[in-house]
Amino acid sequence: MTSTAFVGVTVIPMDRPGPVSGRTVVTDGDRITAIGPSSGIELAEGTTVIDGAGRYLLPGLADMHVHLGMWDPDPGHLALYLAEGTTVVRCLSGSITNARWRDQVRAGELIGPTILTSGPTIIGGIDGGDDELAKLPIVQPGSVAEVIDEVRAQAAGWADLIKVYDGLAPDVYLAAIETAKAEGMYVTGHLLDELPLDDIAAAGLDEVAHLDELNYHHWRGTPDQPGFALDWDAIPATARLLAETGMTVVSNLSADESMAELLADTDRVLARPEYRVVRPEVMAAWRHGRQTGVFEGQGPYRRDLELPFFKALLDGLRSAGVRILVGTDTSPLVEGAVPSKIHRELELLVESGHSPFEALTAATVNAADVVADMGRDGGFGRIVPGHRADLLLLGGNPLDDIGQTRNRVGVMARGTYHTQQRLDELLGRYLAGHAPTGVGR
Repeated sequence: MTSTAFVGVTVIPMDRPGPVSGRTVVTDGDRITAIGPSSGIELAEGTTVIDGAGRYLLPGLADMHVHLGMWDPDPGHLALYLAEGTTVVRCLSGSITNARWRDQVRAGELIGPTILTSGPTIIGGIDGGDDELAKLPIVQPGSVAEVIDEVRAQAAGWADLIKVYDGLAPDVYLAAIETAKAEGMYVTGHLLDELPLDDIAAAGLDEVAHLDELNYHHWRGTPDQPGFALDWDAIPATARLLAETGMTVVSNLSADESMAELLADTDRVLARPEYRVVRPEVMAAWRHGRQTGVFEGQGPYRRDLELPFFKALLDGLRSAGVRILVGTDTSPLVEGAVPSKIHRELELLVESGHSPFEALTAATVNAADVVADMGRDGGFGRIVPGHRADLLLLGGNPLDDIGQTRNRVGVMARGTYHTQQRLDELLGRYLAGHAPTGVGR
């Protein structure tokens, strides 16, 4: 096994608040084996030494809502996540290809983050006319008996968790959740608008896949009616319900922000450097996406009503102790969603009232605890002996400035250390495989 030591580094261990300076962190294989004062740790002969002076070491980040394969059939794109310091991703709407990539990363045959994946999304109401949703790996059970069979099959197969979606009849939706729980499976998904939030919580839904799924449950009227408003006064009650029932929520605010920005000026937004990783055919679809279709004219509503409400809701959930996860929803179907948005997610959490430590907790500790709840290896997200060596080396302190997660020196994934230069080279190799979209094109 290969031994590596980060020497003289300031550690942000995430098992307690605050940094600890002058430390050496030793990894052997894919595990952290020792942590202590640099003066008190002897390194074995042959250990690779990484200079940590003036640098900060924290657990790798976890993006808990992505769509792999849809983004690119080439697994080379997995390096896009590592290049951003993301060492764990969770695919929601999974396929056998995603499961194969998961196993290949675990075996060291692919370079990429640790992958967890749901089975195909359990969805209703798709009649072939919705071309976009039809691109997802989906199943459409039409009855309670069919959904019970589907959930049991996914639980017995390669899926790490179950995902439920819109369009299902209420009895089918509830049966999916209840069957998943009976099978010992973690279940995430959309909220069904036809059901009260209390009923969904009582059925055992573990997680809301997007914060904005709570939007409908706070409407006063509908957006096409005069006097429509979002009920801010109901936030404490919603937060208490989720806290009492132990439901987790994925933030996913960067996707909402991106849509508001695209509605204001599509060309200006898509000219940003972060979108150079987007394939030309995806960029073309984004230029004529929902902001020019079903969402056209919703700019003021999304910018002036929704985004401030979402931030207040997120702060209410934080105050009530609801567990928050970070997720970008990276997918060709979600305009503006790319792996680098994980840093914007962290910034939006801070803008919504989280401390930098709380925001990092969402992207590390909380993700690990959820994976443990899924019955999978949750031994990551904290820098402690025995945990997986998924680490992020930064040039500045993210506890002082959450934007420092963008200031990456290197990333260790499953015990293999990549300098940021090496990751940028992998990124360049990936980009060379398709024609760059070009700035402003």
